[in-house]
Amino acid sequence: MERFNQWIRAIPAEQVQDLLRTKGILNFRGANQRFAFQAVHMLADGDFIGPWKEDVPRQSRIVFIGRNVDHSELQRGFEACVAG
Repeated sequence: MERFNQWIRAIPAEQVQDLLRTKGILNFRGANQRFAFQAVHMLADGDFIGPWKEDVPRQSRIVFIGRNVDHSELQRGFEACVAG
């Protein structure tokens, strides 16, 4: 969770302005609940929304909608948040 928070806050302001919308369901180590994240430009919010169902894989997924966005840089940053 800490890695994700540091990374999402470190996205440069000029790139954030090109991110129109960001949404995701995240799996944080040690948490038995799903974390829902959403943002519109620089306004972001997130909270735990309930337990993972037993038959659902615990995978973090995030979607970025924007223009002039470096998708590979965002993917590398997101993947660097994975706990080892």
